Amino acid sequence: MNIKNSFFFKFTQKGFCEFITKWVIDDDQPFITLENKYFRKMIKILNSDALVLLADTIKNDILESFKVEQKKMSILFQVI
Repeated sequence: MNIKNSFFFKFTQKGFCEFITKWVIDDDQPFITLENKYFRKMIKILNSDALVLLADTIKNDILESFKVEQKKMSILFQVI
């Protein structure tokens, strides 16, 4: 999913999680923001099917993505 160039997209839980993850990273949001009851209520009002990740889950997802990218960069620098 390319959310960078698209504002509207068909809802999928996976796409929603990717979008929330990018928002947390891009806006430097604290992970705990996702567990705020008003944030969760707002998301449910906007889409009752959306399941918001827990702070620990998004933190782990972001750290795992970082490790994958770090490994790619390491391989790239070894080739250079």
